[in-house]
Amino acid sequence: MALAIEAVDEPGLLGEVVLKWLPGMGQGEVGWTLAPAARGRGYGTEAARAVLRLGFEDLGMHRIEARLDELNHASAALCGRLGMRLEARHIDKWRYKGQWATELVYSILADEWRTGPAVGPTPGP
Repeated sequence: MALAIEAVDEPGLLGEVVLKWLPGMGQGEVGWTLAPAARGRGYGTEAARAVLRLGFEDLGMHRIEARLDELNHASAALCGRLGMRLEARHIDKWRYKGQWATELVYSILADEWRTGPAVGPTPGP
């Protein structure tokens, strides 16, 4: 499932957030892409947090991971803000623009989502 990222007060597409899952397996993968002008403004964090909430609270997932290029420091920082932990570093996992790239795998479990500081469910009134 891919969802558009838009701002309430700004017309136009700012990016997308994706949730992939295998029904019945309890696991998923989250990803995001943001336009350069939208980076560093919290849109990615807000969108990814909403998709994690959907995965854990509505779809009953047990584990959600994010896979990213080791050189993508902004996405690694976003994973940290979401409460995800670095689980794996796959050296020379794929070729990108003629060079080998290293993949990082971050993840979070449903229990961690529910109990994590500021990343879990939004408190009710």
